[in-house]
Amino acid sequence: MEEKVIEKVVDHVGERETRIAKVQKMKAMGIIPYAQSFDKKNLISDIIKDYETKEHRDINDIIPNPEIQVKTAGRLMLYRSHGKLAFAKLLDSTAQIQLMFHRDNCKLIVNESSIETLEQ
Repeated sequence: MEEKVIEKVVDHVGERETRIAKVQKMKAMGIIPYAQSFDKKNLISDIIKDYETKEHRDINDIIPNPEIQVKTAGRLMLYRSHGKLAFAKLLDSTAQIQLMFHRDNCKLIVNESSIETLEQ
């Protein structure tokens, strides 16, 4: 019985150029793509513990009046986009949390000012 070997052709040059273009776009927006430090305020385990007992705001209040409630960092373990929705799993030394983003309701904050979202 003959086994079929399927080779996956990867365009390393095209991928490299795409990544360079994305980094240049981020720099033009004032974002430091490979920041050396970040002022992390909250551990993920503390965020989870706080929100187990915290009263949640209504979605109709959150979208027009967003509030910065936590400031955390970690390793992005998973990212999936489905149309206008995107899901991610963020892991730090204490726990993992799932995030959901809706393209129409997300903005980047750079140097205390809000800017439009990044395109894919």
